[in-house]
Amino acid sequence: MTPLLWVFVGAALTSLVLTPLVRTVALRVGAFERRGDPLAEANLPPRLGGIAIAVTWVVTLLLASRYGDDTIRDLLGTLPLAPILLGAMLVFAIGLVDDLRPIPAGVKVTVEALAAGALIGAGIVIVQFTVFGVTLELGWLSVVVTMAWILVITNAFNLMDGLDGLATGLAIIAGVTCAAIVILRG
Repeated sequence: MTPLLWVFVGAALTSLVLTPLVRTVALRVGAFERRGDPLAEANLPPRLGGIAIAVTWVVTLLLASRYGDDTIRDLLGTLPLAPILLGAMLVFAIGLVDDLRPIPAGVKVTVEALAAGALIGAGIVIVQFTVFGVTLELGWLSVVVTMAWILVITNAFNLMDGLDGLATGLAIIAGVTCAAIVILRG
């Protein structure tokens, strides 16, 4: 098996084991969507799914840095992982707290902006994008576009997690699509 396939299998198994485990814990502690209708609450999706996603992400990073092929290990070696982990953990923490007790939207967006700021401060910005073969350089708009992109994607996933597995399913589709594009581009 290729190193990349080992990383994929490790990530898939981690997610496969953690997701039902976290779901069980969430149901035991009463962390599920509440909509005011006691009859409807019996089948409402549990919250806290972000725990399984975050742990799987960290495990995948560790597996890739240890067992990924040379290209992946070289890439991970050049990335400023501390700001990436800091930003991710800030967003994870505010999401976890919000799952347990509602947090005002302004507080969540502020924390998300701080997380995005950690990435931007480390030089991780969108400098260009290509649409239909035309590449657009962003110049000074790089910071604005990066901040907006992170906030929009983060909140889009936050808004769609009301159905059990929807955010995870869409994340898988997005991840597979990105992987296919990267593989096709060599």
